[in-house]
Amino acid sequence: CTTITYVECYDADTNEWYDAAPMNLNRSAASACVISGLPNAKEYSYLSKIKTHRD
Repeated sequence: CTTITYVECYDADTNEWYDAAPMNLNRSAASACVISGLPNAKEYSYLSKIKTHRD
């Protein structure tokens, strides 16, 4: 079983993945999904929450 120690983020503009942040615990068997057409997807995004707190 492979473990990872960091979060990766996909940049659709460059079509590349990059390391976004380290995690305090290693993770294994991680998965993710893409949901298209969700009208309020921005409300669930991490970056949206950061921008809200900065305003």
